[in-house]
Amino acid sequence: MASEIQINPTAYSLFLEMPALEDIIDCFPLTVTPDTPLVDAIALMSQMGGNIELFPNSNLEQASCVLVVDESQLVGIVTEHDVVKLTARGVDLGRATVAEVMTQKIIILKQSQAEDVFTVLSLMRQQQIRHLPIVDERGKLLGLVSSDHAIAALQQQLEQQTAELRQATEDIERRVQERTTELCQVNAQLQQEIEHRKQAEQERQQLLIQEQVARAEAEAAKNRIFNILESITNCFFALDSEWRFTYVNQQATRILQRTPDQLIGRNVWEEFPEAIPLTFYREYHRAVAQQLNVEFEEFYPPLNIWVEVHAYPTVDGLSVYFQDITERKQAEAALRQSEETARRQLAEIEAIYATAPIGLCFIDTELRFVRINEQLAEINGLSVSQHIGRTLREVLPDCSEELEPLYHQVIQSRLPILNYEIQCTTFAQPGIERDWLISLYPLKETDEQVLGVNVMVQEISDLKKAEAALRQNQQQLEAIINNSTAVIYLKDIQGRYLLVNHQYESLCHLTNEQIQGKTDYEIFNQKAAEAFWANDQKVIAAKSSITFEEMVPLDDGTHTYIAVKFPLFNTAGEVYAVCGISTDITEKKQLEAQFLRAQRLESLGTLASGIAHDLNNILSPILVVAQLLPFKLPNLNEQNRELLTILENNSKRGAELVKQILSFAGGAEVKKFPLQLKHLLKEIRQIVTSTFPKSIEIRTHIPTQNLWVVSAEPTQIHQVLMNLCVNARDAMPNGGTLSMIVENFCVDENYARMNLEAKQGYYVLITVSDTGCGIPPELLERIFEPFFTTKEPGKGTGLGLSTVIGIIKNHGGFVEVYSEVGKGSQFKVYLPACDTEVTEENNDFEISEGNGELILIVDDEASIREATKTSLENHNYKVLTANDGIDGLALYIQYKNEISIVLMDIQMPAMNGLTAIRILQKSNPSVKIIAISGIASNQKLLETNDICVQAFLSKPYTMKKLLNTIADVLTRT
Repeated sequence: MASEIQINPTAYSLFLEMPALEDIIDCFPLTVTPDTPLVDAIALMSQMGGNIELFPNSNLEQASCVLVVDESQLVGIVTEHDVVKLTARGVDLGRATVAEVMTQKIIILKQSQAEDVFTVLSLMRQQQIRHLPIVDERGKLLGLVSSDHAIAALQQQLEQQTAELRQATEDIERRVQERTTELCQVNAQLQQEIEHRKQAEQERQQLLIQEQVARAEAEAAKNRIFNILESITNCFFALDSEWRFTYVNQQATRILQRTPDQLIGRNVWEEFPEAIPLTFYREYHRAVAQQLNVEFEEFYPPLNIWVEVHAYPTVDGLSVYFQDITERKQAEAALRQSEETARRQLAEIEAIYATAPIGLCFIDTELRFVRINEQLAEINGLSVSQHIGRTLREVLPDCSEELEPLYHQVIQSRLPILNYEIQCTTFAQPGIERDWLISLYPLKETDEQVLGVNVMVQEISDLKKAEAALRQNQQQLEAIINNSTAVIYLKDIQGRYLLVNHQYESLCHLTNEQIQGKTDYEIFNQKAAEAFWANDQKVIAAKSSITFEEMVPLDDGTHTYIAVKFPLFNTAGEVYAVCGISTDITEKKQLEAQFLRAQRLESLGTLASGIAHDLNNILSPILVVAQLLPFKLPNLNEQNRELLTILENNSKRGAELVKQILSFAGGAEVKKFPLQLKHLLKEIRQIVTSTFPKSIEIRTHIPTQNLWVVSAEPTQIHQVLMNLCVNARDAMPNGGTLSMIVENFCVDENYARMNLEAKQGYYVLITVSDTGCGIPPELLERIFEPFFTTKEPGKGTGLGLSTVIGIIKNHGGFVEVYSEVGKGSQFKVYLPACDTEVTEENNDFEISEGNGELILIVDDEASIREATKTSLENHNYKVLTANDGIDGLALYIQYKNEISIVLMDIQMPAMNGLTAIRILQKSNPSVKIIAISGIASNQKLLETNDICVQAFLSKPYTMKKLLNTIADVLTRT
């Protein structure tokens, strides 16, 4: 009988065994302390690492990492990959320690948690790491597992178990064959023994079942190995002896950009023919032929990647592990490029130091010279070698106290200081201070640590002098432009303003910034803007200066300006702007008109004088004959006597008319003697009170004492006053107020400058004003012309005012007129006072001096404002000026506690005086205000609007009148 078949169970169990942790752990890994220099750690890795005896087939020539251990506790890890990264970033490996560069957040595995190599490899793949430290329950380092070692151990275990499986299979097959042979012999020998055959068949069936179980278990072990290969981070594929793919893991298909179905069963060289001329073909064949493990790096152009390959020959063919190292290669290339760039930059720095026209140096954090060029060495007065190693204080003792804080600031803040100006002496020029411009730049390592300071030095002494001269020239030019009384402006060829001076700003009540970019159409009305534009275009076309007379509409009316405009050219010779200088000649034009009117009146007076002389020659015999005939012809009837009476009366009227003409022409003989006008005013008041309509209110102000005496002909002055009163009556057909005021008045130089006909001296001023219809501005210039009248025919001869002006001029005086349509007229008659009387009463009108009080003048007339300001300052007052109510309010708010009195003009643009006075009194009820106006009726307007002021002055006023009024207001409580 045949013996029972026995199957060794260990032949099957070995396919289920995986390498234990003890089989793959390196119990003696490379370890260093945290303070170990990085270069020492790199050198240690370059030597044989780990316990190679545990991995005789690994063929490792150097360790790929070191563990950082502090008092048996694992605190970090440094890998060769970390070293490559640090090199690519330009870190100085010679200065760094392990603690500065190690990876502190490390992944570890406790020994109790490590079931087998599959557990270890899964954790490493999950965390994407190649090194896994193993510790005990107390965290003490036991060893290190690397992916390469684990994979090699797995490969070795796989090969061992595959060999054992193959041996077991062969043993089974041999045993089956032997058993089959034996059964055949038994069958042949015991054909008669059916029971024995059945037993043999049963044994055979049992053997087949065991074989199937063994194959299933082998397949399961193979699948488990494949699962492990799928979980690793490296790429893996297996080739048979015909170079056909038998297995490809997921990482390999991703890198090779093929699916498993596209590769399994296909020849590697047919699928990747581009690899034949490369290292792949040669090394794979060498590994198979010589049964050697091979390692190499190669670039594969079709996939544009660098790979690191580990190939291991097997019984069936070749197992290949590879990984993508493109990033590492790129980092190495970047490192080489950065090194080349550093060498090139160093060469450039050398060239700059040698050729730079300015001083250059490098100073370390201890403020010692490390490098300096010849230019700066010459500036400091020492050689290059004398600078090296010496401190800043030793080289520049005179300016080190100022410079050292700057260097420390740059080192600590890591920020540069640019264009710092300093003035000091050097050894090159002792005792001579020069101006220098320095810039300090920190030199930083990759970790932002400052190594020192790069310095640039340039002498700017000549530049500073040139800048000072340029600034002085600019200030002088700006002062000339902005203090000029002329309006100066600059416009581009599109008419947009580029620049205006202060005079222009004050006229338009706009700032330079508000005017810039605007055109005349945005500032003035269309008519004026079109005229300005046309003149500008003429200048651009002519390419030369042209003088224009331009009418400019302003807040107080239209002004006449003489404008000199000239073009500005660019480097190409093209006109790019127009500059204008305009001077206000309005007052000059008015004076010219006044002078022409005076000449015209003088001519008319000369003509009238001639006519009066001829009429006197004609009327004299007629009147004599008319008076003689009644005596010569006593028998004339009544009708003829009436005719002679008519002739005499008309001759007398003609004679009176001639007297008026002679008075106007100044040709009539006037007998003057001292006259007290207050008596004459009282007489006129009685006449007009008794003869004028009751609807006209008569007001007079006649001082009882100290009124000066004039030298005048009473009848003519009586005629002057009556003519003015009659004209006032005719101007008020529906009633009104007639005022007559007489007062002493002194015309000073300031007043005389504002009135062409006035002369400096003492006068008695008679003011006759009404609240009638007023005189239109276009007629105001002609009212003193002979025979000019606005009255209906038969109601006026046109000689009333011409007689007034003639008489007053003949007395050495002058007349001023102020009128506003709808509000009334005011005539001011100035008669020179007698010298003797003035001398006696002069002490009563001494000029009052100020005590440094601050006076605010608010007036839109620049000439009056500036003349008054100058006069007040000459009499010990401080003055602020404003050109309208808004500016006046702003100044008063700013200097409220310092201003003693406000001089406020009533009629102004933007905000009139009445509104400004109300706001001032609301802000400060105790403010002292002197109101000013050229129309006497404005004083009544103040009363009508219930506005109380401390005093009222009529324009034009003398300085004595103003000073005495201010002194009077200041003394009031």
